[in-house]
Amino acid sequence: MAIGATILAHVIMLLPNPSSLLMRINSTFNFTVGVDLFFVVSGFVITRSLLTRVYARGNRSSKKVLADFWLKRAYRLLPAAWFWLVLISIYVYFMGYPFGPERNFVNTLQPIVASMMNVMNLYSSYCIEDTSSSGCFSFFYLNSHYWSLSLEEQFYFIYPLLFLFLPRRVLLASAIIIIIGLFFVKRPFLSYGWHFRVDGLCWGVLIGLFSISKKYSTLSIFIHNNKFLIRLLSYGLLLSLFWWTSVILSPAATAEIYGLSMVAAISALIVFLATFDIGMFGRWAKNSRILSYFGSRSYSIYLSHMIVFILFKATWGVGFPHLDGRMENLVVLVLGLIGVLICSEFTFQHVEKRFRR
Repeated sequence: MAIGATILAHVIMLLPNPSSLLMRINSTFNFTVGVDLFFVVSGFVITRSLLTRVYARGNRSSKKVLADFWLKRAYRLLPAAWFWLVLISIYVYFMGYPFGPERNFVNTLQPIVASMMNVMNLYSSYCIEDTSSSGCFSFFYLNSHYWSLSLEEQFYFIYPLLFLFLPRRVLLASAIIIIIGLFFVKRPFLSYGWHFRVDGLCWGVLIGLFSISKKYSTLSIFIHNNKFLIRLLSYGLLLSLFWWTSVILSPAATAEIYGLSMVAAISALIVFLATFDIGMFGRWAKNSRILSYFGSRSYSIYLSHMIVFILFKATWGVGFPHLDGRMENLVVLVLGLIGVLICSEFTFQHVEKRFRR
């Protein structure tokens, strides 16, 4: 679901002639919240993973558990991410940077290095605040979406330390304080606060910790006895999430202090309901091989889709002018999505799987 929303959010940049209907839908429902769902899921999954490691560590010290966790995450995430960054560097060196004025190759490497060092969120915020910097661009990078990966990597480095060496109550209280505190912080679009949306991760942590409690087991009985109502609630929450994000990102938005906090809270509630495994979208979705396929390749899809979309549009220019607007959109969309599937499958099979431990 999260990767699907993200693809929908970015598809519009691929189309040469977006229809008025598509533009109205995009202005009413904003799908960029896929990344916020990712953050909550990451906080939940990492918390459950650390709990499992702690319970199963036997005589192993916390330091060894921590080292093993970091090593596994590095093998899982870095090779595929760096693979695409190398490809971007090669393309820019030989072909130049698409969409924008000519730039010195050394300057174009700055966002690449920032992504490799997992500080792309910090770098992006800096560039927005100081557009006079020679290495920064006022338009999007090929790897602009790496900001969210950088935030997650920072979380993967810091959070396990806190989890293993802080009392559980202190950890719980810290997550709650961060969530409440961010409700009172203005986080305008593309600001530092925007690129450091840690409240979604903290919500995931809370869900992960709550999922091992007796209250969770009791609530699970109620959830499974009311599947139909819970599914309706989930659909409503999903639509409200897309709508609310369009409100806070609209030209008339004034960056209300609670804007992104509400996005994180709604995302958390959706993920929380999904943890009960009731098949939020029906039995077909719960056992679907197609969804399982895309789920296993979601990381490679996320890494490649923006790059493929931008380079495809740069290569084809305005698209296929001999076709009418709708058919041109359809051809470009189909070819672009096929390109993403091919590239993500290659990355998954030949990079991700090869380095997993």
